Amino acid sequence: MSRGRRGGRHRTLFALIALGIANHIVLTGTRVAVTLDALAGGATAATAGVLIALYAFLPMLLAVPVGRVIDRIGVRRPMLVGSIGVAAGAALPALWPGLPTLYVAATLLGASFMIFQVATQYATGELSGPDARAEGYSLLALGYSLSSFAGPLITGFVIDHWGYRSAYALLVVFPLLPIVALAAARWGC
Repeated sequence: MSRGRRGGRHRTLFALIALGIANHIVLTGTRVAVTLDALAGGATAATAGVLIALYAFLPMLLAVPVGRVIDRIGVRRPMLVGSIGVAAGAALPALWPGLPTLYVAATLLGASFMIFQVATQYATGELSGPDARAEGYSLLALGYSLSSFAGPLITGFVIDHWGYRSAYALLVVFPLLPIVALAAARWGC
């Protein structure tokens, strides 16, 4: 592969990882916000456990079928749909506070991020190529480690200073970058 083409693939991979970080900040941040919000509203610890479990419920059932769809249609549209779902999931409790909304938000956020993530993993493998696939997945994992740290940290700070609705509203901003980038993109794997 020529040096120019390899450089273009690296730039695309780093851009892909940045989009993943933006969406993952929302996932990790809302896990904290949804749990604390429910407990602050008088929910039991069992209810908080159900809310956290809802993040994984649809991904548990749908990851393989979603992967098959992505194999057929490519990654851009699923990544865009996942990003829109992540934004919507964070927006719901900012607009309509309450426990019923938290159930819907947790389910939507988990499913939407799973769609985005399955497509991202596929694209990472394609962009890295067989000789650098381990490096590509390692870089993606490093990006998600960064967002696993940043999401809860940012969310906790905002909740302490401005409240839950402000935290959700701020988290809605992060997936706007992936939404705009993917809506404008002409590429796909």
